[in-house]
Amino acid sequence: MAEQLLTPFPRPNHLVLLRQEKERRRRRRWAIGSALALCLSAAGGSVAAAAVELTPVPRTAQEVTAAATVDAAARTATEALDAAQQAIDEAHPSVDTAQLEKYVATLDASDKLPVVTVLAAAEDAEAETDEVVAETAAAEKADAERKAAEEKAAAEKAAAEKAAAEKAAAEQAAAEQRAAEEQAAAEQQAAEEQAQQEQAAPAPQPAPQAPAVPSGSAQEIARQMAADQYGWGDGEFACLVSLWDKESGWSSTAQNPSSGAYGIPQALPGDKMASFGADWATNPATQIAWGLSYIAGTYGNPCGAWGHSQSVGWY
Repeated sequence: MAEQLLTPFPRPNHLVLLRQEKERRRRRRWAIGSALALCLSAAGGSVAAAAVELTPVPRTAQEVTAAATVDAAARTATEALDAAQQAIDEAHPSVDTAQLEKYVATLDASDKLPVVTVLAAAEDAEAETDEVVAETAAAEKADAERKAAEEKAAAEKAAAEKAAAEKAAAEQAAAEQRAAEEQAAAEQQAAEEQAQQEQAAPAPQPAPQAPAVPSGSAQEIARQMAADQYGWGDGEFACLVSLWDKESGWSSTAQNPSSGAYGIPQALPGDKMASFGADWATNPATQIAWGLSYIAGTYGNPCGAWGHSQSVGWY
């Protein structure tokens, strides 16, 4: 039996083929025996003797036990191989199946190995298969827990973001409401103040009217120049009349004894007006042209010059 157990281990399909071959040989021997028996009977021989001689010798108990051991080992190896391969196929990516794959390779070559070696490999494969299955289950459980935790965290984050957005929107709406109320209150207050100011303000004074001037006089010349060259109307001319009435009384020879200012516009010194004509000392038109230019460049218009003169006494 020990010698039988150390023979190469056949694969399950090899066992089937072996049994089929044995059965074919047994039938062939019986067929040959029957044919010989018929021949011997025809020759007068003993059929029984021939039959006894040709009957296959039954297997011994040792041979029967060895065959049963081989069959059991084949089933064990096949079951271990199938379970191991399934465990490898379904293993979690994080699980190391290298050792189990080695056992599978050993079982794949079991037809070249002794029975005892195959049985040992099957036992190791079963143990390693159980470990791979357990590790895969643990890894899948961890994946499920991690996924559940991530989904929970994502849901909580989304809820927090939604709550924050709603809070921000509410605060923005409240701020806009406050701003609108404050603006409305400010506008109402401004309107009330404007109404009070209008009630308290004096009635507007009529615009100054330009005095009537004789034709060809210095004032007539000034009015015409102011309108033609500067676009100043009667209001500005009225201010001009008041200004030069105060300064020179519209006299082209008026001279300030203290400062030396000269002429209708009281130029200081008087020869400044020479830029408008050599006759500046006697010609009212030359003096007026210079005076209007000075007022426009310094104060913008006669009313501006008149206001300054009223404030400080000169222009």
